[in-house]
Amino acid sequence: MFKSKAKARFARHSPSSLRRLAWFCCLSILTVPQAFALDSHFRIGDYRHDVWGAKEGAPAMTTAMTQTSDG
Repeated sequence: MFKSKAKARFARHSPSSLRRLAWFCCLSILTVPQAFALDSHFRIGDYRHDVWGAKEGAPAMTTAMTQTSDG
């Protein structure tokens, strides 16, 4: 009947229930006052991510790594 499982799964739900779910998602996103993941006093360009890979001299067969309290 259906060519894919995804189509069959969504065919069980009525359009009104999918519409309600879409409205719920939109309203829940819009009512969040702000995301608390970043400090608002810093611009996104102030954050930095360093990668330590083979180009930077990391050992090839590293299986575990830890960070000490001094960085």
